[in-house]
Amino acid sequence: MKTNQTSINLSCLSRHMHRQSKSLGKVALLLLIQIVFFGGQLKAQDPNLPPSGNFELIDWKVTLPDQTEIKEQQLSSGFESPNEFYTDPSTGAMVFRCPNNGATGGSTYPRSELREMLRAGNTSISTSGIGLNNWVFSTSSQSNQDASGGVDGTLTATVAVDHVSTSGTSSMIGRVIIGQIHAGTDEPCRLYYRKLPGNTKGSIYIAHEPGNGNPEQWYDMIGSRSSSASDPADGIALGEQFSYEIKVVGNTLTVTISRPGKPDVVEIVDMSNSGFANDWMYFKAGCYNQNNSGNSGDYAQVSFFALSNTHSSAGNSAPTASVTAPANGATFNEGDNITITANASDSDGSITKVEFFQGSTKLGEDTSSPYSFTWNNVSAGSYNLTATATDNGGATGSSSAVAITVNSAPNADPTTSITAPANGASFNAGDNITISASASDSDGSINKVEFFQGATKLGEDLSAPYSFIWNNVGAGNYNLTSVATDNLGATGTSSIVSISVNSGPNVNPTTSITAPANGTSFTAGDNITINADASDSDGTIAKVEFYQGATKLGEDLSAPYSFTWNNVSAGSYDLTSVATDNVGATGASSVVSISVATGPPTNVALNKSVTVSSEQASNPGSNLVDGDPDSRWSASGFPQWVQVDLGSTHSISSTELVCFSDRAYQFIVEVSTNGSSYSTIVDRSSNTTPGTNSAPITDNFAAVDARYVKITVSGAASYTGSWVSLEEFRVFGTEGAGQSVPVTGVSVTPASATILVNDTQQLSVSVSPSNASNQDVTYSSSNASVATVSASGLVTAVSAGSATITVTTDDGAFTDTSVITVESSGGGSWTVISSEDFESGWGIWNDGGSDASLYTGGTYAHQGSAALNIENNSSSSVVTTNDLSLASYADLKVDFWFMPVGMNNGHDFWLQVSTDGGSNYTTVQSWVIDGSNYQNDSFYQESVELLGYGLNDQTRVRFRCDGNNDSDDVYLDEIVISAKGSASRTTSEAEPSQALLLQSRVSKIYPNPVRGKMLVEYELADDSHVVISVLNLSGQVIAQLENGPRRAGVHTLEWDASSISGAPLPKGMYLVRFNLNGENQVKRILISE
Repeated sequence: MKTNQTSINLSCLSRHMHRQSKSLGKVALLLLIQIVFFGGQLKAQDPNLPPSGNFELIDWKVTLPDQTEIKEQQLSSGFESPNEFYTDPSTGAMVFRCPNNGATGGSTYPRSELREMLRAGNTSISTSGIGLNNWVFSTSSQSNQDASGGVDGTLTATVAVDHVSTSGTSSMIGRVIIGQIHAGTDEPCRLYYRKLPGNTKGSIYIAHEPGNGNPEQWYDMIGSRSSSASDPADGIALGEQFSYEIKVVGNTLTVTISRPGKPDVVEIVDMSNSGFANDWMYFKAGCYNQNNSGNSGDYAQVSFFALSNTHSSAGNSAPTASVTAPANGATFNEGDNITITANASDSDGSITKVEFFQGSTKLGEDTSSPYSFTWNNVSAGSYNLTATATDNGGATGSSSAVAITVNSAPNADPTTSITAPANGASFNAGDNITISASASDSDGSINKVEFFQGATKLGEDLSAPYSFIWNNVGAGNYNLTSVATDNLGATGTSSIVSISVNSGPNVNPTTSITAPANGTSFTAGDNITINADASDSDGTIAKVEFYQGATKLGEDLSAPYSFTWNNVSAGSYDLTSVATDNVGATGASSVVSISVATGPPTNVALNKSVTVSSEQASNPGSNLVDGDPDSRWSASGFPQWVQVDLGSTHSISSTELVCFSDRAYQFIVEVSTNGSSYSTIVDRSSNTTPGTNSAPITDNFAAVDARYVKITVSGAASYTGSWVSLEEFRVFGTEGAGQSVPVTGVSVTPASATILVNDTQQLSVSVSPSNASNQDVTYSSSNASVATVSASGLVTAVSAGSATITVTTDDGAFTDTSVITVESSGGGSWTVISSEDFESGWGIWNDGGSDASLYTGGTYAHQGSAALNIENNSSSSVVTTNDLSLASYADLKVDFWFMPVGMNNGHDFWLQVSTDGGSNYTTVQSWVIDGSNYQNDSFYQESVELLGYGLNDQTRVRFRCDGNNDSDDVYLDEIVISAKGSASRTTSEAEPSQALLLQSRVSKIYPNPVRGKMLVEYELADDSHVVISVLNLSGQVIAQLENGPRRAGVHTLEWDASSISGAPLPKGMYLVRFNLNGENQVKRILISE
């Protein structure tokens, strides 16, 4: 057993009691006094007490430098010797001090040292030989173990070497023994500390002296024992606390040195051939000065802060253990999982567990044979593995060490692949192309992913998800690759993704329904397969969707394109197909009209389940609907009833009844859709007509919906008996066809909307009632040259003007309208007002002061050598234009390139506009350097359009930096200011309080295509209620991003591309509808992953 090294062992007295009466069994009483840590150091006990007041010394004696021996009783009763053996008045440690000129019997070297006395003061027990005062190895004979005071042993201590000798013979200077195992004549273990003069730290080493005359063995543990050793880098300084453990299990000696915050140092010695099997042992601890030369005043001193000596009980043989795998000297690779197996046995008991160790570190344990443990993902290094078995009496036995080596694995290159765009994708000139990539490293981490077009680097991303937006791409064919770099600098390159950028605009795909043909008729309940062709002249088809009116039926992602519409109800239907190409453009087919007729009436009660009021066992109620006129249902007494469950709601229009023996039973027939409320459809309570096989009692009536049909027999016209006997009850109707619900009205939202040319507006339709059988509607535009409308209600603005969109229901021709006003986005083309590359100076731009400058160094200029520089965050962190003559224009655009350098994460810069000659500025857009969308040391191209501003001849534009200090820089280059449109669209100058944001608008959707998350930025001219929704191409709202009041100004939000339910949306094209200040704007987005 082993005590905590931060405790003082008080078990000696109990061991003494145990030795006096072995009837106490193998139970040891341990009293532990905790030693508390302060700041990583041990706090010893009361400095006012003698050593025995803080340490249990009943099973020790002390030998002093003058050869005086203090036996157990006197030692444990408060003995102290000033300057030789005493309690440190500051720390409470037990101090051993020994001068060089001391002497000790039996040795040439002086000592102030404890000797273990297991007899604990019982002077009747001999101090030497195999007996109760000493202990033996568990490999000793059983008779020796039975006669001894203990079996095997562990000595632990926490010490600090305060002083070592500095004079005398060079081979003796600076060395002291602080713990040892002593045998009858030899020393199985001596633990040395040695610090040479001039060195700042000391070394630790051990000596093993075999008892059979073999040469003494030396083992350096920390530093070197050499008399000329250099200062050990990992040595132990004087006064530095450390712990040691000297442990013997069988023939294995293990010495461990422990220090706070550092790995243990372990030395294992195999004593199988050392001749100690039948020898007797005792521990020693203290200051055994190994220098008897030098100055008479020279000395060695050691302080003990904790001391513990433990042994297994005599009489119990220790178990044995051996590591069977891996073999000694085995090698492995870094990251391997290594299975360690062991054998264990106990000659006089059973094994309770086997523990597996690497050095002194426990890896795990196994409590049942076969004993094994798997050490997972092992790092490179050299390791010593042992197994320690514990038996049912608590005794332990350790195996010999098995040395293994784990070699470092070579660094594996990272892998990367471009996930978007797809190989073969096509785009239009001027498009901004988002390139996305995945990257992984099997044995490390990804530092960055770079994006290349051929050999030209486009940009890089330092964190997942990895992407880069290639802006304003010109026409041509391009080969894209991504290159991942791992934490060790290794790289991996993706396969090439080839794309084409077309010089013209994307051409919409075309599609047509090839089956069924227009005008085809079907029968209710049919499964109708719809087939379509689709093609794209400048790209590929991504999917074909199939619609019935505005209702999407399904889609197909690959040719041949088809969808099967199952169990179609009676009615008239308009079918269309909608094709989507690889860039999200759509094209719709012509309408194909089909009709589904009600099928011929059938006996829908045949073989359905029945419930009866009663029945004759030989003539059950199920016979009434089995289709066999030779069987019957019979029940005694009137009235009697049978209810038939049709399984689902049917439209029924007639019944037939066949009576047994052609009787004329009197009855009523009732129906219900829910099984609780019934209505009567046939009343023959006064019937006199018999029901025969050839002429059943037949009743026809207007079609009604029913699931449950109940016939109740109340009597008979001529039959005088008491039995009700019916042979067949038939109910005729149409499978799956219920009673139609007519349309009563329709409404469309929004009732009106204003959009810009080329923008879209999705209309939403509500048919009343909500359960109307035919929900189909059609759309039409009063002026297709102004606005067109698709079959799904998507309005596209064509030119300035007004158009009325009318929605009409197929059932009843009910209508509602939405008035669409289309405005020009300024009209005409952009006129360049100023274009500056700063190669010739400031141009129309002005120096803001100390935190702005004209940079001419070349590195941070997008082209040439010059650019504008703004830094820090002060009133002079600006560059500003002169007054711009813009009174005749409506819209303003600013295009520019920029590079941030040294900007802290989260800092930004702003674009601001003034219309009063620079007295007041309004921020119209900002760019946050976040390490993801924008990062330091990369160029970015931006374009900001300011639509509907109150521009005048005092309009100024400026950039302002919002950094932290002069090392936070933004470099601006190639700034182009353009304007267009008529001033008639701007606010009258009679309204000076009008804010610059005269038109609420969507300023940014990023990234698009969407990869996991999307950032939305919009601007409000006034305080307003904002609704932002995501719709599918059928106009159905599938996500709500914003719904509530918002203040005027710029707002941002983030969306994770999930639906209202929280589920991720599948890849495809969607619409984002913005209702800002009561006006609708619609933007298309593509979710790419």
